[in-house]
Amino acid sequence: MRKWIGLSIVVLVFSMPLSLSAAEEELLEAVDDVFELIYEYYYRADELEEADLIHGALRGMVEALDDPHSEFLTAEEHEEWQEALRGEFSGVGIEIELRDESVYVVSTLPGTPAEQAGIRSGDMIVEVDEESVEGWSLRDVSAAIRGERGTEVTLTLEREDEAREKVLERDTIRIDPVDVELLAEAPVARVDVLRMDQDTSRQLGEALFDLAEEELEGIILDLRSNPGGFVQAAVESASYFIDRGQTITETRGPAYGERVLRSRGIDAPELPMVVLVDEWTASAGEILAGALQDHEAAVLIGRPTFGKGSIQEFVYELPDGSVLLLTTGEYFTPDGNPVHEEGITPDIVVEWDPDADDPGQADIDAAVEWLLEEQPAD
Repeated sequence: MRKWIGLSIVVLVFSMPLSLSAAEEELLEAVDDVFELIYEYYYRADELEEADLIHGALRGMVEALDDPHSEFLTAEEHEEWQEALRGEFSGVGIEIELRDESVYVVSTLPGTPAEQAGIRSGDMIVEVDEESVEGWSLRDVSAAIRGERGTEVTLTLEREDEAREKVLERDTIRIDPVDVELLAEAPVARVDVLRMDQDTSRQLGEALFDLAEEELEGIILDLRSNPGGFVQAAVESASYFIDRGQTITETRGPAYGERVLRSRGIDAPELPMVVLVDEWTASAGEILAGALQDHEAAVLIGRPTFGKGSIQEFVYELPDGSVLLLTTGEYFTPDGNPVHEEGITPDIVVEWDPDADDPGQADIDAAVEWLLEEQPAD
C-alpha cells in the first residue's frame, strides 16, 4: 500500500511531458525510496499520516519553484481560498501581496477592523502575534491573520522604517466589490472597484445604469489598491466600455500558447471617464486598467501599477480535495505590452504626498479637474 502511494507521486510527475536525463530520472524515482525508508527507519513512523507525507512532498516541489503565486493547497486551504473569493470570511479585512520578499498590505477593506485601526496600503507586515514572517509564504501569513470571529491577532507593521503594533479583533468580513460615491465638490461620481470577484461585473453594471439617472459630467473609476481576482471579472467589466470583439487581454503560456480574451460589448451609458491607479493596483485590476488605456476608453491618473501580470490556474486536484495552483503564463495589454514586473504607467502621474491630511485626495482632485476641463459645464 505504501509502495503504491509513494509511486503515485512519481506517476503524477511523469504524467506530464518531461525530458529528463538518466540521472534526473533516478532522482525522481528516489522519492518512492525515501517514502519507504521513512516508514522503515523513522522512530515515530507509527504516528505518521501517509497523506501528510505526500502533501509535504508536493508542497516542497512547488516551493522549489521560488514563485510566490504557485501553491499546493490542502482541501481546507482550498476552501478558505474559495471563501475569500466569494466575499465572506473571518479575518481583519486586509489584502496582502509579496514584493521583494516582504509582505505588504495592498488594501484595507471599508468598515473592517483593519481600517478602524488605521492600517493602510503600503504598510509592511513584519510580525504576526510577535512571530517574524520572514520567509513565510503569502498563504502562511494569510492563515496566521485569519481566525475565528471574536479572537485577537497582533500585527507588527512598518512604514518608512517606523514600526507600530496593532491588536485587532477578528470579525466576519463581507465584501461588496463595488462602492459608489457622488462627490460633493463636483457633478462627478466615484465608482470604487475594490476587487475583481464573481459579483464585480454585475455590481459595476448596476452602478453605471443607476448613475445614468444623475446629471453628471463624468465618472471616476477607482482601481487604487485593487489587488485583482478573476481575469474573467476584468474582461466582463471592461466590456461595458469597449466595443464587442475588441481585445481586452492576451495571455501567453507554454501549455496553451497564446489566447485572446475579447470584449462582450455590453451596452452601458457613455460618460467621460478617468481611471485612478496606484502602486497597489494589481493583477486583474491592471488588466482592466490596461485595456481601458490602450483602447482610449479612459484616461489613467495616479502612479505606476504593481506589475503582477502572471496567471494562476488550478491544474491538478488530488482525490482528497487538495489542489495544485501553478503560474501558467502571463497577461499582456491589448497593445501587447507586458504587465508582469512592468506595471502600467498612467497618462497623468500624481505624486504621492504621505504628509498630506488625505494623501489620496490629490488623485481625486486631478481626476475631477480633467473631467471638468474635458466636459465644461453649460
